[in-house]
Amino acid sequence: SIITETLMAPGSFADMYAHMDLLFLSEKIYKPMAFKHPFIVFAQPGILKQLREYGYKTFHPFIDESYDDEKDDIKRFDMVVAEIERLNTFTDDQWIEWQKNIKAIPPILFIVLDGN
Repeated sequence: SIITETLMAPGSFADMYAHMDLLFLSEKIYKPMAFKHPFIVFAQPGILKQLREYGYKTFHPFIDESYDDEKDDIKRFDMVVAEIERLNTFTDDQWIEWQKNIKAIPPILFIVLDGN
């Protein structure tokens, strides 16, 4: 899945949250996770790191997630596109092998927050 999260770069709603130390996660990112579907996300930097801190598994090393560390919005966008293009060049045999490998990723952890 290719996810375009609600907030990706400065401007519009992103500026409203600039003073807060948080990342915005919407249902868009949780839907493929719930169905254990591999994804690449156009989002704010650090979103995958935050998901891992919450206990979720992402698809590294099967998807190059280095874009998540890039602060420059244009570079991050270009890195996401490059990874999509890389995956798009896979042969049928490479896709089969890739799918076998990602099955080893454990099920998603669902975390219940107690409000504290």
